[in-house]
Amino acid sequence: KKNLSVAELREQRRLETAEAAAFNAEAERTRREVIELRKKLSERFRKAKIEREQKLRQEHLEKVESEIQFKSLVHVEHKQTLKEKEDARRRVSIADRAKLRQNNIEGKERMRMMSIQEDQAIFEERHESSVAMKTAKSDNAEKRRMSYAFRNGDAGRIRQLFADRENERLMQEHESFELKWAGERDAEDYKKQLAEQRRQSLAFRNAEGRMIRHLEAKTKHEDHHDEHESYELKWAGERDAEDYKMQLAEEERDDLAFRNAEGRRIRDDEIELKHKAQCSEHESYELK
Repeated sequence: KKNLSVAELREQRRLETAEAAAFNAEAERTRREVIELRKKLSERFRKAKIEREQKLRQEHLEKVESEIQFKSLVHVEHKQTLKEKEDARRRVSIADRAKLRQNNIEGKERMRMMSIQEDQAIFEERHESSVAMKTAKSDNAEKRRMSYAFRNGDAGRIRQLFADRENERLMQEHESFELKWAGERDAEDYKKQLAEQRRQSLAFRNAEGRMIRHLEAKTKHEDHHDEHESYELKWAGERDAEDYKMQLAEEERDDLAFRNAEGRRIRDDEIELKHKAQCSEHESYELK
């Protein structure tokens, strides 16, 4: 009975050892299957996540590309509009300047014609004065001849006639001086009129210059404003690109954090399975 009991115990121990070994093998196979399944699930999840991220990234890139194209189109249209406005402004400015130049030329021509007419009037007055002086001299000569003819007559009558002729001569000379002074006064008035016209022309040219400078300053201000708007659009595109880069970096950081957490969880599961296997192996040895 003692020998039988020892044999039964040995058989029972052997059976338990075999069962423990089978259990360990089954546990190891289960662990490997679990690990393989987790690897497959992790790989499938990783691929799905990569595909999803690629799809999202592609959609975002397409959206950004569409937005960039739209902003580029808007920028091009804006530049074209600014160019058309600038061309229109230049045409208007050229037309205004041409009109001002034409008005200036016409004013100068009118002043020249007025000067010619005034010079002609002065020459006519001088000619009439010269003709009057010549007529007076001829009349005086004729009177002297008549005086010589009547010199043998009554001396008193002759003196009276001479006095009358002398008075007439003085009056004519006075009238000649009056005409001369009137011509000089007309010349002085004409000079004053020319000076006034010159002052008016200078005032007109100064006003024209101020208007041209105002137009140029306004055009320069509009150019600066348009250039500032163009730079604002450019800076907005650059800020959008920087925001997109920061968003990609944040997504990469989140992806790394998720993969690190998943790796830690898988390692913890492996350590736990390994610990359970070691405990099972230890209990098996304890039973043995």
